[in-house]
Amino acid sequence: MATTREHNPGSPRPRGVLAIFVGDAGREDRLLTDPKIKVRRVPSLLDAIALVSSCPRNPGMDRVILLSPGISHQQGIRDFTEALRHVDRSVCVAHIGPCDPAVRALVDGVVGIAMEPDELRLLVETRQEHVLPEDAVRVLASEPTRRTRAVEIGDAVLVRKLLLGEDLLDAAVALIRARLPEADVQMRSPADPATPGRISAEVQREGRTIGSLEAEATTDLETLQDHAAWLGAWLTLEARHREQRIEALTDPLTGAWNRRYFERYLSMAIEQARQARLTVTVLVFDIDEFKQYNDAFGHAAGDEILRETVRLLRSVIRPSDRVCRIGGDEFAVIFYEPRGPRVPSSRPPESIYRLAKRFQSQISGHRFPKLGSEAPGTLTISGGLATYPWDGRDPQSLLEQADALAIQSKRAGKNVITLGPGAMRECVDPDDD
Repeated sequence: MATTREHNPGSPRPRGVLAIFVGDAGREDRLLTDPKIKVRRVPSLLDAIALVSSCPRNPGMDRVILLSPGISHQQGIRDFTEALRHVDRSVCVAHIGPCDPAVRALVDGVVGIAMEPDELRLLVETRQEHVLPEDAVRVLASEPTRRTRAVEIGDAVLVRKLLLGEDLLDAAVALIRARLPEADVQMRSPADPATPGRISAEVQREGRTIGSLEAEATTDLETLQDHAAWLGAWLTLEARHREQRIEALTDPLTGAWNRRYFERYLSMAIEQARQARLTVTVLVFDIDEFKQYNDAFGHAAGDEILRETVRLLRSVIRPSDRVCRIGGDEFAVIFYEPRGPRVPSSRPPESIYRLAKRFQSQISGHRFPKLGSEAPGTLTISGGLATYPWDGRDPQSLLEQADALAIQSKRAGKNVITLGPGAMRECVDPDDD
């Protein structure tokens, strides 16, 4: 079974983390790949305090509150942090994305929109120790005998942020300010007008201008341009590193998640479902007689079928579900809602079986241009639906059961979706056909 990171038997196992998002900002998909991280989202600061106070302290579970930009003004966050300390002083508070210095002083750290599990743990374990505060960088840089060491520390901070997938821009600009303490360096976006009486140097990422460094007119222009080039190089490296992270977990042909991601996400989903008493359903299916289409119409037609299959499937599933390509023409969908049941007044969720049948119908009725008018009938799929905990109590057994049900569908004449006992119990509404 895949895990999100290596574990050294001689070191303590990573603690659990409860990540509480306040507001709508912040992406949780990367956090959900870690089985030891639970995610909750609340609408307000008051709801966050209520959640913390209502959850008994767990020695093996750290808690982090993540504040969306604009969730409250400076005084509101000050009142919030003071109230939170009375409830539980161990709770860590971080702001998502850049924030005003006054707000930054009230929280324990700043994280990127798309944060990694290890980034969250590092924030909890060391608080601000892993991010060199801007004031500290200025002090180090102001001492000529220690200037080189300040630069080394700064670059180390950027390397660490890069490895964790955290945004580099704010930290990099802070380091430039430390290196040019008299220049009052600011980052200006392309849409902002130039400030009269100041000089600027363009910052480019992969050949495209993304902004400018602006400084006092007394600053040496060549020095400012050198720092702009340095910043552009770091941002280019950050963009390429982020692309490589995504490529490592996605299928290049269809854009679906790949087998590695499927194993990680399913492990996480089952672990969270076990703790929260939720269910996880897996649909495994392949395209009937796919080799026949591939041989008759060529690989370009086969590739089109695979891409369109993913597109059609994504059009019917829920935002929290995951489409994965786990083999040549074999796909798996993980149906999982990590936030649990909706409130009683909300609309009931549509059954998973009905979603699967709708997708099955769309595939059989879809026209694939590269197949032409001579295609041997419509495309069909055969699959199996298995639900945790009844059809399998761990990722391997759940996948094996869904795969066995898909084989049973093939033997039943194809164009069939067979449900396991647990899936029948969980996924079918009385009104379903």
